[in-house]
Amino acid sequence: METLSDTKLDDLRRKLGSAATNELYVGNLPYHFESHEVKSLFRDCGEINSIELKKGFAFVKMVDSKGARRVLNYDGHKVMGRPLKISYKSTQQ
Repeated sequence: METLSDTKLDDLRRKLGSAATNELYVGNLPYHFESHEVKSLFRDCGEINSIELKKGFAFVKMVDSKGARRVLNYDGHKVMGRPLKISYKSTQQ
């Protein structure tokens, strides 16, 4: 049986977060990105409830958990050469 290293385990915990939430942290966005571009990026994932956009990152709230899980699949996806960092929103963020 293969065991997970502490680094892989921490990464898995970060990605999974609280599975009960539909809110996600989306980091490493291009600084000039606007809400409509974030919405367009995740349009195939499901309905977006809200987007709180800051310089270089966003908090995206999906209508349901299925959509949130689909957004998680974009973790590492490159946008303008920048790999996205996506995880469930934690209470510290």
